Amino acid sequence: MEYLKTFMKGKGLYGVLSLCIVAAAAFSFVGVKNMVQQLNNTAQQEETQQWDLPGQPVEQKAEDVPVTTPQPTTAPKATAKPKPTSSPASSAGQSGSGASGDAGTASDGQKQPVGAAASSCIWPVDGPIQQAFSGEELVYNETLKDWRTHNGVDIAAKEGTVIKATTAGTVKAVYQDALWGQVVEVEDANGIWRYCGLQADSVHHKEGDSLSQGQAIGKVGKIDAEQTESHLHLERLEGETYRNPEELLPKA
Repeated sequence: MEYLKTFMKGKGLYGVLSLCIVAAAAFSFVGVKNMVQQLNNTAQQEETQQWDLPGQPVEQKAEDVPVTTPQPTTAPKATAKPKPTSSPASSAGQSGSGASGDAGTASDGQKQPVGAAASSCIWPVDGPIQQAFSGEELVYNETLKDWRTHNGVDIAAKEGTVIKATTAGTVKAVYQDALWGQVVEVEDANGIWRYCGLQADSVHHKEGDSLSQGQAIGKVGKIDAEQTESHLHLERLEGETYRNPEELLPKA
């Protein structure tokens, strides 16, 4: 025991520590070597391993699969646009006079002003409608022997019947037309009333005169362009668009 104590106090202690270190290093080397060997074996096994691939190609097309054909989208039916109330140009042979709506041409696409309400208008003469407003439709004129639009209404009345102002307004024009006789135009807040076929000596108004509703304008005369039964040819012009006068007159 005394020898061991003496040895441990001397250089023997360092020798023991050295041996322990060498032993630990040897064990570590062996462990690392074994681990590397195992990793190498595993890698070799993975390189030589065969994968079990499916027997059919990946892009093989499946058969007997129902295909749904997309139905075309049905477009909504276009809503027919209402015809404009403006009259088209009359056919060849129509009179070029600007006095009558039969010879006038209404402009398409122009905004139509709102006319006077039917309750605010009165009939200029008392009588049935001989010929109605035709709008865009061409009608045959028995007198002129041609096809043209009829841009007003013909109200039956005997010659000499007093014609009353349909609405209050201002006399815009008074003139004699070769086909439509004596013409008086009266302008109200929304348009012009055109009275055609008056007796020339019955009109005592001039341009700029103010008229009240029901005031006498003149008397029924003759119209060379419409040699039918005696009548008043009445037109309604709003902007450059002819409107059916019957829409504004009170129902009979």
